[in-house]
Amino acid sequence: MLPVATPELPEATELPLRAASATRHLGAIVHAELQRLATESRSRAADAAPELARYRRLLEAEGVSPTEAEGLARRVAEALGRVLADPQGRWLLEPGHAEARCDLGLSGLHEGRLTSVRVDRSFVDERGDRWLVDYRVSPHEGGDLEAFVAAELRRHAPRLRRSAALARSLGPQALRLAFYFPLLPRLVEIPLQR
Repeated sequence: MLPVATPELPEATELPLRAASATRHLGAIVHAELQRLATESRSRAADAAPELARYRRLLEAEGVSPTEAEGLARRVAEALGRVLADPQGRWLLEPGHAEARCDLGLSGLHEGRLTSVRVDRSFVDERGDRWLVDYRVSPHEGGDLEAFVAAELRRHAPRLRRSAALARSLGPQALRLAFYFPLLPRLVEIPLQR
């Protein structure tokens, strides 16, 4: 997997409050469903079908209106369908990885400060490398796809690098950092700064 170049871009603009709230709810459900798929058996995960009614109920439980939940439930199903159709997405969710964890919490000193982070997916691959993967469910609404990915990397890479600093205590494995975009679908490895 090749890293994506991150050209200098203007700072990302903030989403309107309603769009930010919808994105947050969409992300919460997609993250939970990816965690569920990663912990299920391979045969059940491979056969997973969109469960729109369940997604709507989960979204409504998060406080989303029934009207808005309908559209967001379709986006959840779209994201999960893309992940399951993507070889890299299925590889990330593979339950047979060594030391596989979802929503891994790490705490410790980083740059002299007590820091706590959560990693969406962590595992040791067949080569012996430890992966730390953050799911980015931010929707790409048109425009330059590479600029969108670069902006997401620039905005969120520092947190993943903090995770890497804390993950060094988990073992001697080489660390690999990546973002996975379920809606694209796309796995983007980021360089680990030494």
